[in-house]
Amino acid sequence: KWFHDDFVPHVKQHLTQLNLPPNVVLPIDNAPCHLDEEMPTSGEIRAIFLPTNVTLLIQPMDQGVIEAMKRHYKKKLMTHILECEENLYEALKKNVKDVIYTIAQAISKSSYDPKIMPQNNCSKEERG
Repeated sequence: KWFHDDFVPHVKQHLTQLNLPPNVVLPIDNAPCHLDEEMPTSGEIRAIFLPTNVTLLIQPMDQGVIEAMKRHYKKKLMTHILECEENLYEALKKNVKDVIYTIAQAISKSSYDPKIMPQNNCSKEERG
């Protein structure tokens, strides 16, 4: 239901705005809760299950990206607090929209930070 009602319409809209063809593959990990489901497809938009051993290989990459995102978020939050030095209470008053925006900025920055490339967390065998 989520795939057809939410994912497909949003992806189609996004690709249309970018003038790109709707050729999309959504990789899904092989968690037991997913294995009972039928593989969803909608035209050129489809989901595939990752093989069992792949999840273990990409997990260090997830950890590197999440770690970097947290680091950038904390830095941005601390910078904001320091800029509002006169009124700490006001500096800490953030709404959900502000927090989501700050997290999005942190994710954007962490994706391109060469110091925290996910490969640094992988063994030589995992890197290939």
